[in-house]
Amino acid sequence: MTIMKLPVLLLLLSTALLSSCTTSSDSKPLRFAFQNRTGSALPVIAAEQDLFGKEGLSVQEFRFSSGPECFEALHTGAADIASMGDAAAVIALSRNDSFTLIGSHSSGEHRHRIMVRRGENMTTPVDLKGKKIGVKKGTSTYGALLKYLDKNNIDRASLKIIDLSPPTMTDALLSGAIDAFAASEPTPSAAEAKGAMQYATLGGLLNTYPVVLVARTEVLETRPDDVRKLMKALSRARIFLEVSPDSAAGIMSEVTGLGKHETSRSMSFHSYGLKLDEETITSLDETARFLLSQGTIRSVPDIPERSDAKFIPQLPTR
Repeated sequence: MTIMKLPVLLLLLSTALLSSCTTSSDSKPLRFAFQNRTGSALPVIAAEQDLFGKEGLSVQEFRFSSGPECFEALHTGAADIASMGDAAAVIALSRNDSFTLIGSHSSGEHRHRIMVRRGENMTTPVDLKGKKIGVKKGTSTYGALLKYLDKNNIDRASLKIIDLSPPTMTDALLSGAIDAFAASEPTPSAAEAKGAMQYATLGGLLNTYPVVLVARTEVLETRPDDVRKLMKALSRARIFLEVSPDSAAGIMSEVTGLGKHETSRSMSFHSYGLKLDEETITSLDETARFLLSQGTIRSVPDIPERSDAKFIPQLPTR
């Protein structure tokens, strides 16, 4: 079952109805929230290729356009496992002790970009002052944008930050409603295809921007075999992407609505694969400390303590 952009209240109602039709945890689908974006290519490919089913796992899919929506589904109990960017994951771990980090499935230092209209006379960071910039608050991109402003000594009060959903950003930019937007792929590539241009990437900020998987700890304890099946399906999706990159781009193009060439370019900003290594932990900890300094979270979660890598397949099976 696939649900896209559904309010959490409806998610909860639909989940409750589905749960009432089942009698045991083994017969219930594993509820998985992820984004229809190139950063989540592995979940998307696994779903579109029925790799979950091929592992003998029933999955109820909740598809969204941003990490905070996935976090909300997890936080309210509508989802068992959710994929989200680093900032949303840190916020989730800081607010709820019943969540566990179980891995990263993609990353990319330059996957977040600031876009402007072509021909706009904006070339240096200070040119953002006085401008209206769209960004989805609470996302990895939002955290990266704040860090970019901080690094370049730009007071965020000197520009107007507007909370926008990624699907609306390109039209808002081209219509002149905003002067720039910051977003993760594929939104920047989609905007380029319509005439926008890159102003800056949000790379070079000591962050690889991992897209991670956060699970309800209770699910890990009561349904470990199902979680392993989900992770094995994601591992198979990585193999599919490596062996058949053109087919993978075609799948992502269909899902995102972006042309196949633009989709391939968008995917090139990412590194795909399941891991929970020191680089990922360090990047998340760096994000957490920055969010603490900005007052976004009240304390830094102990990310190594809240992580469990045992569900990541050691040797992917072809």
